[in-house]
Amino acid sequence: MVGINSDLLYLYSENGRAKIKDVAFLLKKSPQRLKYMLKVMDREGIVYNPHCIFDYSYFGLILFRVYFKGGYISEHDKIEIIRKLSHLSPLLFGKKS
Repeated sequence: MVGINSDLLYLYSENGRAKIKDVAFLLKKSPQRLKYMLKVMDREGIVYNPHCIFDYSYFGLILFRVYFKGGYISEHDKIEIIRKLSHLSPLLFGKKS
């Protein structure tokens, strides 16, 4: 098994349609090497769909996303939600409440 490159995994999860040449430039690796690494991860079932959702905790990374379903909210409501979330989890936001 090839070592898992967390930077490649992150960039690929954020934009699975990016050109390998562009990702290679960002990571300072050859496009051939990245293509090989992606094929190995695909073969081993780590990455099998460019539109999948990764479990970052499995790779030792901390990341979360919040998806809101519904209509648009006002700027005031958005600020209030962020304020409440930051009070619930000060470790995630790096500040004391």
